[in-house]
Amino acid sequence: MAAGISFSLRLTRFEFIGPKPNSITLPACLLSLPIRRGGGDAALRFGRRKTTTVRFVVGDKISTQVGNGDEGEGEEEIGKQILAGRVEVKTARKKSERFTYLVAAVMSSLGITSMAVMAVGMEFWARWAHKALWHASLWHMHESHHKPREGPFELNDIFAIINAVPAIALLSYGFFHKGLVPGLCFGAGLGITVFGMAYMFVHDGLVHKRFAVGPIANVPYFRRVAAAHQIIGIALVFLILALANSRLVESRKQASTPMCNFQAINCRKHSAVLTDFGGKGDGKTSNTKAFQSAINHLSQYASDGGAQLIVPPGKWLTGSFNLTSYFTLYIHENAVILASQDESEFPLIEPLPSYGRGRDAPGGRYISLIFGINLVDVVITGGNGTIDGQGSSWWVKFRADKLKYTRPYLIEILYSKQIQISNLTLVNSPSWHVHPVYSRDIIIQGLTILAPVDSPNTDGINPDSCTNTRIEDCFIVSGDDCVAVKSGWDEYGIKVGLPTQQLVIRRLTCISPDSAVIALGSEMSGGIQDVRAEDITAITTESGVRIKTAPGRGAYVKDIFVRRMTFQTMKYVFWMTGSYGSHADEGYDPKALPVIQNINYRDVVAENVTIAAKLEGIKGDPFTGICMSNVTIEISSLSKKKPWNCSEIEGVTSKVSPQPCSLLPDKEPGSLKACDFPEDKLPIESVPLKTCSIIGGKYF
Repeated sequence: MAAGISFSLRLTRFEFIGPKPNSITLPACLLSLPIRRGGGDAALRFGRRKTTTVRFVVGDKISTQVGNGDEGEGEEEIGKQILAGRVEVKTARKKSERFTYLVAAVMSSLGITSMAVMAVGMEFWARWAHKALWHASLWHMHESHHKPREGPFELNDIFAIINAVPAIALLSYGFFHKGLVPGLCFGAGLGITVFGMAYMFVHDGLVHKRFAVGPIANVPYFRRVAAAHQIIGIALVFLILALANSRLVESRKQASTPMCNFQAINCRKHSAVLTDFGGKGDGKTSNTKAFQSAINHLSQYASDGGAQLIVPPGKWLTGSFNLTSYFTLYIHENAVILASQDESEFPLIEPLPSYGRGRDAPGGRYISLIFGINLVDVVITGGNGTIDGQGSSWWVKFRADKLKYTRPYLIEILYSKQIQISNLTLVNSPSWHVHPVYSRDIIIQGLTILAPVDSPNTDGINPDSCTNTRIEDCFIVSGDDCVAVKSGWDEYGIKVGLPTQQLVIRRLTCISPDSAVIALGSEMSGGIQDVRAEDITAITTESGVRIKTAPGRGAYVKDIFVRRMTFQTMKYVFWMTGSYGSHADEGYDPKALPVIQNINYRDVVAENVTIAAKLEGIKGDPFTGICMSNVTIEISSLSKKKPWNCSEIEGVTSKVSPQPCSLLPDKEPGSLKACDFPEDKLPIESVPLKTCSIIGGKYF
């Protein structure tokens, strides 16, 4: 029988499950020995082979299974057991890998945390040391940093070497030792090193320009860091991690793409964001110091291409702050500058020389929210961002006669030139909204000005003793005159003697039920001359163009040209008053009579009007040279008033309906050359605006 038994040996590779047994050194394999009973002929005869399979599994257990059955059934059972073994192996491997990854993640987090903590700690150390040591007991070394440098180095550089000692020590200890503490030490040393490199890059490269940093200086983040003149440690850590994650290319692409364009008289080389200086747009925190710190810092770039301050989205509560020259204040479309209601945030200043006192009360006045004096090349603009004066509390005090001083204005610019105020929404000023005074070369463009129609003295735009001014494309809803042209009050204005002249007003829309679209005066004692207004629209407004003056004002209003006015629902289309009686004090001269002459209107259409004109000059001092041409006024059917009221005036008309008063006789159109609008252009009309860009940034 033994001679008749043949062996069939099959070797199948199999991995150990668990540790290898010490007593067995066999290869990791499975042995299957099918034992054939009978001769080959018998096997062929029956077609199926009866086998006995002996299986050895080498591992923790050695099991032997002997049985009879088909070879196919045995192989199927073996396959199932092999598959189960492989699943168990994979599960064990995944558990091991998860544990390894967890350990690595924890160690990496601890290392990064130690690096970040040390970087931030170094920032606070640098700030403290700069104030308490370098500008104190160690000034003899730090002084070299504030003097012209000869050669590439200065004595102050020794501080970099001193700070490098602990960094090298921590890095060395962490590198040559194993364990948690050495790992933390290595991270701390790396944090000091990273901070030192960043400090050198920003402070010596970007700010003091001891070496060239290349195009990276134009990346918005670095421009803001340089403008702030400080290192923000944790931000630098995350920036480095971002660079390590291969996002530098994307950042450069974004930084090189203009994200916001705007029009300005001049563009700026440097830029910063209000948040760089501690600004908080929560609508509650005062940002007065942040605004002033930012502007003071950016003023250093006046001779190096100028600078712009970006007010990002948010509500930025602030008191008054002063502007600087060669500067742009850009207000994002989703940003609101909120005027503080704390009077202490509006210091008192002297009254204007041409007024001699405050308008609300004798004595001084509260400084305006946005203020500037002796400036050159200033732009206040944005993407239709908002400046909210929150004037209601001031209005209540004014009506109750509880103010000792004159209310602040929203924007006031004095003794300045090359000024632009554009593309903003101004709301609820405590008093006047925009007041350029004693200035020249001014562009006011694209403003939306809104205030309740019953709010006191909330004039829209008041050019005052200014030369060469352009006001265009503005929409104003106001409790007072939409545009009021001024030049000083009584004897004070006469003494200063600065007129408003060369003024262009065009494409203006106004709603003011109790005041004028355009008022000339009443404070006009420095003179008003060469005013050109065209394409004016008004709805539900008391009067069109109104001249307000009185004995004691002196000076003149002359060479006024107005054309293409369209009015709907008006009380007066034309209104001239020679008895506007308010005076600065009792010191005015009643014999100082104003000269009103050469006042021209043409191409006027008005509907639903109560009175066509109320024209009242001064006895013995008539208003002369009044000219009206091509005027159509539709008187309301409800009006019972006389359409024309005229006294102490002289002039002519042509094609005016309804028929004017006898003091304005109808003449042939060809004889009214004085009504023609000037064909020449004023200098301010030829000033072009440049396309400027805010590069990159997350706000655009």
